[in-house]
Amino acid sequence: MQAAEIGAAEAARAADRSVVEAVLQSVRQAVTDLRKEDATRLGQWQKAAVELAMTMATRLLHDRVQAGEFPMEAKVREMLAQLGGDDAVAVHLNPLDLEVLKRRLGDEPLSPEGGEIRLVTDPSLGRGDCRIEGRESMLLSEVSRELQEIRDELFRSLGHARS
Repeated sequence: MQAAEIGAAEAARAADRSVVEAVLQSVRQAVTDLRKEDATRLGQWQKAAVELAMTMATRLLHDRVQAGEFPMEAKVREMLAQLGGDDAVAVHLNPLDLEVLKRRLGDEPLSPEGGEIRLVTDPSLGRGDCRIEGRESMLLSEVSRELQEIRDELFRSLGHARS
């Protein structure tokens, strides 16, 4: 082989290598773009899953409250326990929830200590909501706010899961 032929062959290989490197770079960029799209799509699906779960949870909770199946007495007792050393004075509930609570309690005391606690009808509270007044403090539980807090925490955890 003569020098000219060797030079032409090397030039052809160099041109081929250049084409292969260009194609390889194009493939690398396409893979990078696909990974970004997949990450974006995954984030969108995760957000949609949280929204769907929250919609379902809200609906199920609403149905249980409306059917009188929500364990309001357990919620009230849990809140009374949160008062700690503060004596509960009054429990405020939506009128329909108060009816359910009274029916379920019967003669059973609301507090294990059996202290006098006024049960107050409060139409400004939504179904499932509760406000407890102690001598020195007040607790408020709103179902819609609690569901929103759960939703927010799920979205925060999605952000941490991706990092």
